[in-house]
Amino acid sequence: MPLEIIDEIIDHNHDDPATLRACALTARSWQPRSYRNLFSTITVTSSASLSRFIHFLNGSPHIASFVEELCFDAHANYRDATLKPWIHELATIPMGELTRIRSLRFSKVQWSCIEKNEALLSTLRSYSTVQEVYFRGCSFPTFIDFEEFVVAMPALTRFSVDLITWSFVDRFHIDRMMADPPKLQLSGVEFIRFADPVKFCSWLLRMPIPPTLQTVAFHWVMAEDAQMVGKFLAELGPGLRSLRIGCRLDKHPEMAYCAYDLALHPATTS
Repeated sequence: MPLEIIDEIIDHNHDDPATLRACALTARSWQPRSYRNLFSTITVTSSASLSRFIHFLNGSPHIASFVEELCFDAHANYRDATLKPWIHELATIPMGELTRIRSLRFSKVQWSCIEKNEALLSTLRSYSTVQEVYFRGCSFPTFIDFEEFVVAMPALTRFSVDLITWSFVDRFHIDRMMADPPKLQLSGVEFIRFADPVKFCSWLLRMPIPPTLQTVAFHWVMAEDAQMVGKFLAELGPGLRSLRIGCRLDKHPEMAYCAYDLALHPATTS
């Protein structure tokens, strides 16, 4: 079969790893041409799968150059609290070999279930190429724990949060943050559902807001969030290119007073 047709089939099935693995196991000549699609995103769901991934990297170090995203899904632990937390074990990943990794995704990770782990923070500091981090359905003991996690990644330029929570005590103290505001060179921030926009806006305003910020998205702004979100939007710099705000002005018309004045930023294109 001509190589051009093989490449076309591989690209067509880029989002179907099961099919690609079957093809690569059937025809060895397909293996090296499928690596980019098979290993660009690695999903870890347990301590066992993390160990398999590390063992695989040690046995096939050439695969490391294809990994661009690591996804840590702790949904099983979320459903069964008796399972032993394993997320702190990501400190054992040989990050020095993953030279092309660009993003991390954490889903249903209960950071409040593990003690603060300096080895983990030290590992995050070695993630010198990670530019994006996504949190979905995660919980942290305090907002400061979240700050320390994010600040540890030196190249971070974008983060996204969805369904994030804090401990019962910390959720009532929006000003409980690191004494020294972090200095992140963010290009994009995204807040989806139940993302505590009041706390995050307060945090971003303390930095102050980096001039590199180009993309801002609030998918769900409630009436009680509007004032702080409006204050944050009023402070955005001239580099803003894209803004998304989701709110119900029909139910809460008073939120219109916190609307963002697009005339202040003529460079905004969407």
